[in-house]
Amino acid sequence: MMLKLNTNRLLLALLPILLLIFCSCSTATAQGNDQWVYLAQAKLPGLQQQLQQRYESGAAPLDAGRMRVLKIQQRGQSQPLYVVDTRVALEPKQRKLNPACGAAGCAIVAYISSQSIYQEVLSVYLDPIPPKRKALIEPTSKIQNGLPCLNFNQRQIKTGQVEVLQWCYNGQSYQFVSSSVQQP
Repeated sequence: MMLKLNTNRLLLALLPILLLIFCSCSTATAQGNDQWVYLAQAKLPGLQQQLQQRYESGAAPLDAGRMRVLKIQQRGQSQPLYVVDTRVALEPKQRKLNPACGAAGCAIVAYISSQSIYQEVLSVYLDPIPPKRKALIEPTSKIQNGLPCLNFNQRQIKTGQVEVLQWCYNGQSYQFVSSSVQQP
């Protein structure tokens, strides 16, 4: 009887800690911030070199290693997908010189690898600032032609709503599939 009471007290004492851990993990996963790494740290030299050549500009020297990359690998997926946020961490005075950003937003590109050669499968311009409590990019559980469909969350400045753009892989590249609007 005494052992049963002690076990119940221990479980009650641990419950708030377990809830705190669970809530912290789900928040980090929803925001997706913990998976992005600088390209230089990702150990993908072929991809870094490819991006360096693609976005080099005479206006400012570019260090593609300062771009961020997200590796997506889910159950049922045939190979990893490398999504690259092409914004380079620049000094404040140089922010307007980012060669991958323009009036339509900043380039988000994605690649698959075949024997250290990277094939671009997505290139889209997006507002790089995600809506509150949303990740910019969320892979879905839907796998199409070996790769996951991707949801891009975009802010609608005038209405405050969130526009979710879904793109799926057609076997050669990602194609726009649908758009929906959600309340923030």
